[in-house]
Amino acid sequence: MISNFKDLGVSDGIIKAMKEMGWTEPTPVQAESIPTGLTGCDMFAQAQTGTGKTGAYGSIALGLTKPGRKDPSVLVLVPTRELANQIYDEMYKLSKYTGHRSAVVYGGVGIEKQIGKLRKGTDIVIATPGRLKDLIGRNEANLSRISMVVLDEADRMLDMGFAKDLNFILGRVPSGRQTLLFSATMSPDVKKLADRMLKTPKDVIVSKDEVTAGLIKQSYIGVTKDTKQKELRMILDSGVSKTIVFCKTKRRVNQLSRNLASDYRVGAIHGDVAQNKRERTVKEFKAGTIEVLIATDIAARGLDIEGVDCAVNYDMPNDPETYMHRIGRTGRAGRDGMSVTFVLDEEKRDFMLVEKHVGMKIPVLDVRSARYEGSAAAKGVSGRNPIS
Repeated sequence: MISNFKDLGVSDGIIKAMKEMGWTEPTPVQAESIPTGLTGCDMFAQAQTGTGKTGAYGSIALGLTKPGRKDPSVLVLVPTRELANQIYDEMYKLSKYTGHRSAVVYGGVGIEKQIGKLRKGTDIVIATPGRLKDLIGRNEANLSRISMVVLDEADRMLDMGFAKDLNFILGRVPSGRQTLLFSATMSPDVKKLADRMLKTPKDVIVSKDEVTAGLIKQSYIGVTKDTKQKELRMILDSGVSKTIVFCKTKRRVNQLSRNLASDYRVGAIHGDVAQNKRERTVKEFKAGTIEVLIATDIAARGLDIEGVDCAVNYDMPNDPETYMHRIGRTGRAGRDGMSVTFVLDEEKRDFMLVEKHVGMKIPVLDVRSARYEGSAAAKGVSGRNPIS
């Protein structure tokens, strides 16, 4: 694998910015996709969040388009506001020496400032589908000069019901554009989208398990509905310092955060939490002011937070792919991490599908017998409720 950005075809200005960002060598998805994308062809890349996707398509976009345009030449579509902001921040840093200007647009906040930014002119627009559709309807987003479209986390956009919005938006960009589609999974719906939107694409497949490879100590606890919160408290008291807890519903997130607030520094995010509060909560969690972040899958999608010690599946994920995404919030940037999944009796069969997906028998965790600092807990200490 190529070990430096220069050999991938990345320009000196972008490499200089990368060095200032602390990037020393390309990740696998960057090494595979940057040379392919720079040829101008359409591309389908299957890779998890946290593998360096933004750096990959950011390098391609900055390398193939000229800065200083009145109307945008690059459109990046993403599922959530949090991910849109993260991509904007990274593109801003990557383009430090290229002169490209970026704008980010998403719902949940006032539209007037976003309109003002677009009117001033921008080279790259990073957008959630709903808000961009609104801007197009107001004649405030001119996509007639778009030469590149990036669909990031396409699977999640489809899961969130954005298929019609994507069709509407992509029907208003030039047909001769280059399209780069990134997805963590190759579901039937994603395949249909790729077949419809991409022209003779090149495929880049990065191991779907790469995020977790060797860095996350996976474990589970057999629970009842009445013992879940007790088990969670034991985990939080065992030495983990930064934990994300995943729940299926907004109601569960609110309920659990209220119950834990008197004993832990807790933050909660889900689709009904106001955007400014969500951004503040994530910022406080990154800074360590909040030690426990309780979230739904949709709200947590795209979160890129370093130093997360533990991911807890308080509610079983809907499918193995969601499990992979959740536990991938820890064990990042070369750090060790741990994941714990709470499994009800009626969920044992679903959990076995998760084990089949990850290719291992996930051990039981007994937090009574070890503390996280001693690493025994992270290794999964057997002792109760084995699934058979």
